[in-house]
Amino acid sequence: ILHAMFAQVFAQTLALAAAGYLPPDARIAASRPCSALPRAGAIFASETREAGGQGPGAFLQRGLPKNQQPVREVQNLRREFLFDWPMDDGYTDKLKGLYGATMLVVSLPIAFDTYRVLPAQLPELLAAAHTGTAAFMVVAVLRLRLGWGFVQKRLKERVSYYEQNQRGFLAKKDDEAVLRDRLIEKSEV
Repeated sequence: ILHAMFAQVFAQTLALAAAGYLPPDARIAASRPCSALPRAGAIFASETREAGGQGPGAFLQRGLPKNQQPVREVQNLRREFLFDWPMDDGYTDKLKGLYGATMLVVSLPIAFDTYRVLPAQLPELLAAAHTGTAAFMVVAVLRLRLGWGFVQKRLKERVSYYEQNQRGFLAKKDDEAVLRDRLIEKSEV
């Protein structure tokens, strides 16, 4: 009985494909055996045929625009300046380098304009340069923390907020998306 039902559904699918009622991707899939169908790619692989992918994104949450997926937000965050630093082992060394570069290029010249008498005003010069550099570093680290915190929050939520046509919507994540996002949050964030 089960075999007969499968054969009937397969025949109906082929008839719909021949009549042109199925989308182009479904027509291609309906005409090939399962072993010839493409396999799902990595989580961060491109999901459209136009971009060279294998079809619609199997790893994306249904109902959300591609650019507002929590998985995409992790990708986009990594591409921004400074946000890939926390994933490296040399994070503190990079922050020290940023501190030194900011001190030499920005803070010391500004402080030197105020404190010109070097032997006598050297402590004030260094204190002023350090204050300016420390303020910049606090803003830079706070930006890192807020960016990764936002993405972490989006990955942990069971409901995703997205905007479409200048309106805000909520979409409930299915169980697979919740588990995938938790795995990404624990391993990547």
